[in-house]
Amino acid sequence: MPVESAESVEPVTLTVVDTTTASWEKFPVPEINAELDALPLFADPDTGMQVMKLIYRAGFTNPWHTHPCAHGIYVLDGTLTTHHGPPCSSSPRTAAH
Repeated sequence: MPVESAESVEPVTLTVVDTTTASWEKFPVPEINAELDALPLFADPDTGMQVMKLIYRAGFTNPWHTHPCAHGIYVLDGTLTTHHGPPCSSSPRTAAH
């Protein structure tokens, strides 16, 4: 694979969100009959790709569902319980997808 020269590389737009001051909003998820607290971080109108910080409240179990695209979750605090049980915690080595 050829290496591009610095002159041929387009600059990247950096998106920075201060999550301590940004506004939270309600994010309806009808597929799992839930409305989650969401902090939008990035959205690409051309592809529909979104990045957001979500809060799953204590006692919430994420039921089996599908996604039409790639999906990933980082557990920042607590334990994520899914239809498979509680495998994901805020341990530094744990992630779900």
